[in-house]
Amino acid sequence: MSVLEDKNKTKRFWAVMALGNIGDARAVDPLLIALNDEDRNVRSEAARALGKLKNKRASFPLLKTLQDKEPWIRAQAAFALGEIKETNAVLPLIELIKNGKNVERQFAMDALEKIGAPATSRMLSYLENKDLVFIAKAYPYYIRLGEPGSESPLIAALNKYGSHDMAINFVYSGNQQLAKAGHAWANKQGFGIIPSQSSTWVDSIIVN
Repeated sequence: MSVLEDKNKTKRFWAVMALGNIGDARAVDPLLIALNDEDRNVRSEAARALGKLKNKRASFPLLKTLQDKEPWIRAQAAFALGEIKETNAVLPLIELIKNGKNVERQFAMDALEKIGAPATSRMLSYLENKDLVFIAKAYPYYIRLGEPGSESPLIAALNKYGSHDMAINFVYSGNQQLAKAGHAWANKQGFGIIPSQSSTWVDSIIVN
């Protein structure tokens, strides 16, 4: 694909996007080359496109891409590994939750959910060991998982490492224990959470 070698990075970007939209396995090889492009937007789109293709041949290169210097590219690699359901990605994705920025953590958690049982068993070990630092970073995953008995370590993590967003997510979790804990934490910080009539927490009103 000569266009992937074009000096114009915008042309390379659109070429990569087109390859991802075609849905043809023959696009995998040129996309793997694009993962090493000098332009970060091209690399990011290549990772996303490989996720859309869900081809196992991309797994190892995408695992390497989790080490890219750009957070958004690491996030897109996490997305792709989740789409592929690559079980070898479980530990690297957990490391991304531990050490990555917020956007990386969100994509890593989504990917672990898609990988399923092999990821769930590993993630539950952090609950069982009451690793509050990790639980505080991965709380959206645990809320969505809804594991019976997870409330106690989640609430402990909130009380020790809580934030406004964490408290609001607890209130909107659909779990009465977590919602009560979210309100209690907010009250201790001197504000209240008044749920909006919307179904999302984004419109919540925080009252000092």
